[in-house]
Amino acid sequence: MENTTKYTVLKFSAEAGWCSGCEQLKFAFESVKVQDNILIKSIDIDTEDGMKLAASYRVRSIPAMIVLAEDETEVKRKIGTLKSKELQEFFDSIGED
Repeated sequence: MENTTKYTVLKFSAEAGWCSGCEQLKFAFESVKVQDNILIKSIDIDTEDGMKLAASYRVRSIPAMIVLAEDETEVKRKIGTLKSKELQEFFDSIGED
């Protein structure tokens, strides 16, 4: 049975070149398939709004991804860079918990 719960993934990273892990994750995102019930929101921590949002979720290291359920409760968190296969497995596991 297909999962119809909607999820939002907040992807915290830096668009500037100083974050090599963010660059690696950006390339990994190009090759993964995300389920239709998952919305990706990229948050650039190099901006004031991005830093405030990261602080509100207690993000202390980037890249970071936080999965939110429809009621905005956190259901999963992943810190650090992932290769394409690992990222695909991460997305595939959303909603299985």
